[in-house]
Amino acid sequence: DRGPGKPEVQMIDHWFDDLHFTSDIILEACSRTLTQTQNPSFQYANKILESWHASGIHHLNEIRELDQKHQKTGKACRDFRKQIQQFLAA
Repeated sequence: DRGPGKPEVQMIDHWFDDLHFTSDIILEACSRTLTQTQNPSFQYANKILESWHASGIHHLNEIRELDQKHQKTGKACRDFRKQIQQFLAA
């Protein structure tokens, strides 16, 4: 195990200083990174955090709301795809 290198420290500083995230939000992004990739990836966590910043996320409860919104959108897309496939198969 090693500590973060200079580029990684700069990225962490960016999350705190420029994006104004708290440690709980950063830890949530890191947890999601490990769940999705099974690897610690600063780049992947950064993409999550940049996306949340662009969406105006400031609190954990807003992340949960965004997750629910994405789940509903994803279900609607899957339902639509299924309808199209059924139509094309007919």
